[in-house]
Amino acid sequence: MTCIPSTLIREAKGHNESLTSFYINVMDEITELQYVTNRFPAFHEKVVELYNQSEEFQELCNDYYLCIKSLELWNARINSDQKCLLEYTDLKGTLEQEMCRFLEKVIHID
Repeated sequence: MTCIPSTLIREAKGHNESLTSFYINVMDEITELQYVTNRFPAFHEKVVELYNQSEEFQELCNDYYLCIKSLELWNARINSDQKCLLEYTDLKGTLEQEMCRFLEKVIHID
């Protein structure tokens, strides 16, 4: 499993403050701590202990939470973009067929 250092995540957050602010200001049904304990259930008690005792670990949990939320956002956008891409591809084909019909009529008339 590849790990992205928290400093890189914090740097990325700095480039998109509006997205970061959005995630920080909106309460989710699952807290950042719950995301981490769900991901590492064997270490549940230790994760909670570290979260309560270490500001650095809290930041790490927050970075993890923001990463997950960003992935969810990007996946939703990709799915939406793929749907639009398919619709426009179909439309292009339909328009090309109509153009061919017009051109065929003109060729037969001349």
